[in-house]
Amino acid sequence: MLVLEQLQAAGLASSAPLAGTALAFLAAAILRGFTGFGFALVAVPFSSLALPPSRSVPVVFILQLMIGAIDTMRHHRNLDRRFITIAAFAVITTPLGVYLLSIAQPSMARIAIATIVLAGATMMWRPFRLPMQPSQKLAACTGISVGLCNGMAAMPGPPAIAYSMLTHMPADKARSSLMILFFTTALAGVPSTLAFGIADSITLLLAMAALPIIMLGSALGAMLFRRYGTKIYREAALFTLIGTALAMMIREIWPLISPS
Repeated sequence: MLVLEQLQAAGLASSAPLAGTALAFLAAAILRGFTGFGFALVAVPFSSLALPPSRSVPVVFILQLMIGAIDTMRHHRNLDRRFITIAAFAVITTPLGVYLLSIAQPSMARIAIATIVLAGATMMWRPFRLPMQPSQKLAACTGISVGLCNGMAAMPGPPAIAYSMLTHMPADKARSSLMILFFTTALAGVPSTLAFGIADSITLLLAMAALPIIMLGSALGAMLFRRYGTKIYREAALFTLIGTALAMMIREIWPLISPS
């Protein structure tokens, strides 16, 4: 009864928001298992269609902690040292992003999230590289962007992925570094959501309930990757991200432009 009362107080007692959130996390986990990245990029926009961003973002933080701990143990030896600078600045600026989330209107937060996703997908669609090794200053600016995106949307991926594509680091080192960075940003995000009063007992309850769904989705994604290889994974991921972002933008902008 206590759990039901908590869900009712949070506006989650009906089946529609819970089912929508479960489907969002399942789709995000399948994508992550299929591509190796993109969990938050899909989980936050999809779940924000059913929940306020101030509810979905801290849940994604906790889920990234759960799945990121395993990734960090597996890949820490392959970390690119430049990502230490990115992680340091991201940790510093994440609280500012969480503060912006705590005061933002849900519609404006959704539009900001959709813009972040579109920017990241564009970077990934037509990647290019710098003609020289990037400086520490660029890594610091990337870290600031990562922290703001992380705090406001639990999506540190777009600027970090763009940075990895602009550099000449090997693909396996970039992939390992991104996984560890995402775990670090989740570590920074959870205390910030608690400090600004966004995370609560419902957050932990939803994250624990979603964990089996994520494990199932990750297994399904890995199975699909083994079957279809690398032929379509990149295109599938990008189409998913762009479609999600456009759906969020249409949802929020359409009432403003449609005749009353």
